Amino acid sequence: MYSGNIVRRKHKNSRVYQLNTLDARFNNEIPLQAMPLVKTVIQEGRKACYANELKPGKSPVTFRGSKSNAIRLTQIYQAQKELKKREKISVKAIKYNCLHAYNSEPYTIVLDWLQYTAHFKTDKMMLGTDFNNCGYRWLFQGHGTQNYKYLYHIHYGNDKVFTCEIAPKKGKHENIGVLKFENALLYNDWYAWHKHFGELFIDSYIRISRLDIAMDGLNKIPDLLSDWLTPNKNHDYKLLGKTDINGYKINRTTKRWNGYRLGSIKGAKQISIYNKTKELQKGNKPYIKQFWQRNGLDDTQMQHRFECRMKSGFLGRVIHCPTFNTVLSTEQFLIELQCDGFKLSLVNLFCKSFFEWKYLDDKNVTRCTPLQVLPLQAYKMERAPLILRPTNYKAKLTIHNLYAQVTAGKVNIEDAEQIMATQLKNFELYDWYQSKLQDYERLYVNQDGEIVQRLSNLAIYH
Repeated sequence: MYSGNIVRRKHKNSRVYQLNTLDARFNNEIPLQAMPLVKTVIQEGRKACYANELKPGKSPVTFRGSKSNAIRLTQIYQAQKELKKREKISVKAIKYNCLHAYNSEPYTIVLDWLQYTAHFKTDKMMLGTDFNNCGYRWLFQGHGTQNYKYLYHIHYGNDKVFTCEIAPKKGKHENIGVLKFENALLYNDWYAWHKHFGELFIDSYIRISRLDIAMDGLNKIPDLLSDWLTPNKNHDYKLLGKTDINGYKINRTTKRWNGYRLGSIKGAKQISIYNKTKELQKGNKPYIKQFWQRNGLDDTQMQHRFECRMKSGFLGRVIHCPTFNTVLSTEQFLIELQCDGFKLSLVNLFCKSFFEWKYLDDKNVTRCTPLQVLPLQAYKMERAPLILRPTNYKAKLTIHNLYAQVTAGKVNIEDAEQIMATQLKNFELYDWYQSKLQDYERLYVNQDGEIVQRLSNLAIYH
């Protein structure tokens, strides 16, 4: 229950033990109702220590006597300190510590958006036209998107199940595409559809490009944000990080925001909090209320949604401990997403330092007591360290761009030769450049054989 270190220090002719770290604290799982019992333990411990004629010294905290007694006094001191912290916490802040509510009030967790990038089996497709294959009807929409040449709506029977963008406008791989699941599938057995479709049309998976996880029934979070955003109020709790919180659509009756958004739409992280019941009154999504009913959530009451929108920059660095201890592959990730505990742990990792709250019960924020506004995670997860690009990345990019511009007649060959030769020499990129020449000659065709030859000769070490 406690942690702390006692260091031995000589003082004249007696032994003095000084408290080295003051970070001993109660386990966070002790409920507030148990604090009177903790008080009793402290009082009994104090009497026992004084019965042994041990007296605490002056600051810094020192204790005269045996090491075991010093440790016992240290525990009592830390228990008293923690008790004072708990007593300082206001009733208003405690009501937002939602941990006690999750044991009695139901909530749901579900995927609300799933799309991934993959290599498709294009030999089974007729791109640019409508076609049927293995019961799936691929309906070409007559156009592409910003990044892909073809946009398809995929139906199975009369139901639309996927949206697919395929064949990148930039790049040489025609079989790369993005598959997005229809929202209704995610509230049912989405993994069975993923497995059936993947066995027929997908060669390999590249990455999950977007994943939204929604939690319904966490109805205390909007109250917390509304109270915290009220100006000219002294709060005894704080939201960590520097992310802006934006409210939208003020309710005329309650004078409160109808929803909140953290982070930007184009950013790597975003959280949205809004009244899902009101949204369902406008839209046609009966499957969401059916999902609530199956999981014991009262669909006649106002239910707020807490929605985390995750991009590939975050998802590509998730480590599931101790099951894998390495970054999860796309296939492993999709398998694990079937488990609600995995989804909950992913939300907790996502919110770390982004939607993390603490009581202001210490001058140092890192030592403040956490304000638990989300259910506790079920599995231990970490983020892998960010892998920096090699230092020669910009040099390679410069050489590639100059080759393309010279063959297109946009840059003088003499100027390009000088810059490219310098980059090749400084970063020793001759072998890399030699391996790329065949691709460059195919991608950037030039009728002037002399220019192509001069660019090729740069691969020879000077």
